[in-house]
Amino acid sequence: ARAGGFYAGSAYVYSRQGSNWSVVRTLSSGTFAPGNAFGAAVDIDTNSDATLLSVVVGAPEQFGGAGAAYLFRGPSANWQPLEQQLMADDAAMGDRFGGAVAVSSRFLASGKDVVVVGAPGATVSGISKAGAAYGFLDDAQFAKLVRVPLTPQVETRFGAAIAISGPSIVVGQPGWNLRGAAHSYSLAACGVNKPPYGSAHAVGLCFFAYPANKTATYEMLSGQSGDNLGAAVALDAATGHVFVGAPDAAAGGGAVFYWDSHL
Repeated sequence: ARAGGFYAGSAYVYSRQGSNWSVVRTLSSGTFAPGNAFGAAVDIDTNSDATLLSVVVGAPEQFGGAGAAYLFRGPSANWQPLEQQLMADDAAMGDRFGGAVAVSSRFLASGKDVVVVGAPGATVSGISKAGAAYGFLDDAQFAKLVRVPLTPQVETRFGAAIAISGPSIVVGQPGWNLRGAAHSYSLAACGVNKPPYGSAHAVGLCFFAYPANKTATYEMLSGQSGDNLGAAVALDAATGHVFVGAPDAAAGGGAVFYWDSHL
């Protein structure tokens, strides 16, 4: 959208009535500026009784490419305005925080949202574009934030894609070992007494701080350099299926690979 200049961005909420779809809300960050790329990534989830929707929208080029993400809530007929702006506490230009987003409204018994945001351009331990993922829990302060632990590799872009389903999260890293990969983590492995969280409502984020909660790495050993496996990810915790996109595999024709029962 161009209300705030080229590539300022918007996101649109559609509702279906019968066989017809119509726009019920236009979402924006409230800060229109050229190049923000608001809407570059979007995810949606609903609470257990389907009365409340949560939508998270990424704007990875905002703030000089440091990036931001925005959370909106509401039933489709009565959307609330912007709920929360999310940012990394160690943001730097070029991080592209908000390049990938995911939200879960049903994992925690409290119904609180867990939001995970990728920053594939982030520098980690001095390693350029190693990438990172950040978790936010909807508590009183909202932003309990920690970085996913990983062994940094230069320009591997951890956090380029993110998906959540049930107690599992998958994070794409399309530069991993040149071919690309994705990694899964288990929320269910967290105990409520693990520091520094120590409370039941915070259990959904403790997996970020404990490498033992990483459950699998998905990679194609027969793949080729530049396949970019992990540029897109999806999962279904109920079936154990993990889908990972490799848009430059098959001589540039692209491919999607799936794994079964690895969550």
